[in-house]
Amino acid sequence: MDVRSLSQIGPYRITRYIDEGAFAWVFEVVDPKFAGRRLALKMLMPEAAAGEEFRRFEAEARLLAGIDHPNIVTIFDFGKDEQHGNFYYTMTYVEGETLRQRLARGPLSVEDACRVTIEVLDGLAHLHDQRIVHRDIKPANVLIGRDGRSRLSDLGIARVETERSKTRTGTAVGTALYMSPEQARGRPVDTRSDLFSVGLTLYEALTGNVVYDHVDSVDSTSGMDVLIYIGGLDQQRNAEFKLVFPDEPPLPRSLKRILRKACRLRAEDRYADAREMRDALREALDDYRRHPKADHIPMKWVIAGGAGLAALVAVLGIYFGVVQPRVEAGREREQATAVLEETLRVADAAKAIIRSLGGMRPAPAPELLDGVERRIERADVYLDDGRQNFDAADSQGDVHGYQAAVTYLRDAQPHYERACAALSEGYLQATADTRARASREAVAKLRADGAAEAGLGGWGELEELLPGLSDPDERLGGCGLADAQLARIHAAGAVSVAAAAVTRELQAAWPRLADEARVAALQAREIALEPSVEAPGYRTAVREGKRALVGGEIELERQSYRAARDAFRSSREAFLEATALREAGPPRG
Repeated sequence: MDVRSLSQIGPYRITRYIDEGAFAWVFEVVDPKFAGRRLALKMLMPEAAAGEEFRRFEAEARLLAGIDHPNIVTIFDFGKDEQHGNFYYTMTYVEGETLRQRLARGPLSVEDACRVTIEVLDGLAHLHDQRIVHRDIKPANVLIGRDGRSRLSDLGIARVETERSKTRTGTAVGTALYMSPEQARGRPVDTRSDLFSVGLTLYEALTGNVVYDHVDSVDSTSGMDVLIYIGGLDQQRNAEFKLVFPDEPPLPRSLKRILRKACRLRAEDRYADAREMRDALREALDDYRRHPKADHIPMKWVIAGGAGLAALVAVLGIYFGVVQPRVEAGREREQATAVLEETLRVADAAKAIIRSLGGMRPAPAPELLDGVERRIERADVYLDDGRQNFDAADSQGDVHGYQAAVTYLRDAQPHYERACAALSEGYLQATADTRARASREAVAKLRADGAAEAGLGGWGELEELLPGLSDPDERLGGCGLADAQLARIHAAGAVSVAAAAVTRELQAAWPRLADEARVAALQAREIALEPSVEAPGYRTAVREGKRALVGGEIELERQSYRAARDAFRSSREAFLEATALREAGPPRG
């Protein structure tokens, strides 16, 4: 099978082939439910459709499907492509690159390395809360989007802690370069093993090297070499993994301390959990932002000073300490303000939609509302953090404070959007479809009753409301789509009210409509009964006209005006048919 020529997998249209791994291909596809939304689709190779590879593939889909966090790739669908017989799942499409690809261009700055790792630890904390151990943290499994957000991916070998006994003792599962000692030995692992892997990943992000590049006895390209080395290390109390820190780029002492603690050989000597390590990193990053050169200025620069150096430092100090920070702060504040306004708009939209559901019948399912409220609460936490960072940056003119505010605010927006999407998919769309269908049926009945040609004042207003029942553009997505569905519900209500008014107006107009139909029938009769040459069928048509005319008179006396109008209309049609037959004349022989 030539995967590069595929155009469709299941219901998903392929826009491009992205890459392939050891047992799966990855494509960019279009979501058929939300036209325009891009997804990544991972399809298992046929030769890996059984055994351990399939188990991992299915496990990854199962684990990720139950996870909703801005720093973890989200799974949307799992299925089988019947045409080719291959299993697949769809997930968040991240436009960007892996940390591994980024490091191919050189190490990250302290700022960027810490930011990426903090976001990885945020996602990891969420996994650990659900007792899931990732077991394969490494640069290749960290996706960095163009929006700057980092996401954890590839949970194919992840395990729930209570299932760890299923891994046989003595079997090492994972990527050797980033394994903890206990993982390398095939021992049971817990969440602290992931923190060891995070430490090695952060070290590589900061230095551009893997830790084994500095170990003489280890070939870092040999997984077996690495496993033998790390598995054989003596795990004494507080023993540290050997970390060699380069002179260039110089690293803050606080970061070195964090790396050493994360990479302690005994799990109990490391950070207790991902949040503790994340908070330590945040504190170190904040300190670095305040004093970026304080703990690693080469001493020779300090000693080699003099009057000229002092003057130069003074001038540079004015520029870099006053002018440039103000310019940068102004630019960052402008961006942060725009992101804050957009986030507040999305938050207000989401909460307005939720408020509008009050009193709506049938009410949304309680479990749906609970899930939506949890998403909103999570988004509010990010929004509050963003506001606090913004306010603090405003008071200090702190560039990094504005940048941190933007990060938190951008984390908040997807949660509001997902809350709206959950409401749309779980309640609003079905409710809007049901009410729109009922409103259209009411209008169709009025049209069949002659309301359109009856000259009723309310009919024109009713027709103006009908476009509001149309299906919205699904490319809106999130809160935009939910708002459009809510608008359809309101439009259906307005159409129902207008239809009821037209019905009352039509009922009041029935005597006039019946009389107009009677007059038209009598006029048709006069024309049909004019003397002329008879033709076949003429007499039958006249009889039908007279019979319907009499029936209409009877219904009129009963004040059954609608039935009278219908009878008079039938009478007129019969007389018109008789007239047409007579004028055609007898057949020529």
